[in-house]
Amino acid sequence: MANRKTFSDFNLKFKPHHHDFLIGYDVPDVGGEKRFPLSHVKNYFNMVDVTDIVDSMQLPLNNSEDTETKNVNGELIQPPPFLNGKIFHVKAEHNVTVTLPPMNENDKVQFVILNMSDDGIKVDIESKVGRFNARGGTLRHKFDNAYIYYDGFEWYGYGDLGDPMNIKDIVTREYVFQRGDEGKVLHFFPTETAKIILPPAKNFDRGTQFYAYNFSLQEITIETEDDSELFARHHRLLRKYDDAVIYTDGSRWFATGDLS
Repeated sequence: MANRKTFSDFNLKFKPHHHDFLIGYDVPDVGGEKRFPLSHVKNYFNMVDVTDIVDSMQLPLNNSEDTETKNVNGELIQPPPFLNGKIFHVKAEHNVTVTLPPMNENDKVQFVILNMSDDGIKVDIESKVGRFNARGGTLRHKFDNAYIYYDGFEWYGYGDLGDPMNIKDIVTREYVFQRGDEGKVLHFFPTETAKIILPPAKNFDRGTQFYAYNFSLQEITIETEDDSELFARHHRLLRKYDDAVIYTDGSRWFATGDLS
């Protein structure tokens, strides 16, 4: 009877073993009794576990202590996922990559990663198997954080996740700015006089911007597709390595940089 607990035993210091269990009901009928391993609900009783990461690593699946599968009266009880409910503090002196491990189908875990490193040190998050479904995969600044979970099939994340600087090469004579170009650095390699065409400013959110960089010996002119105004000292990138920042307030376009 050593495995039986009472509710007075359930306090913050309570640490159940994998072979402990509760008797409960999964259906409101006679004979609906079911044993629920306490290890499956231990995070309801324990205080949150904060773990430091100082180098690139693949997150482990299980605790280092007591990770063996238990056979209790013919029933195999798996140890709980090591990741579930944890908070990981990344305290590194260099850029690190945190790899999300492969999971069994229908496993469900959730945890938080917080970049506690000094400014300039970034944390990249990637999945070893399958895709990491998130807006981006990088915690770039100190105190950036991400909530990450596995829904039984794929990894997902949200929070302060972003992408590294995205560079796009363009060789066409005319290029129309697209919504997907927001925040990108556009490298232009035209072989003849070229144009950057800006769509109607009203189609874009206030603050939408991109960067244009002339890597050719050709002249690049910036024009608007409709009657949207373009406020700039000049509208041309004449020389190799001239660059400009182009942005909108939602009704007009603006450009600043090496325009002449």
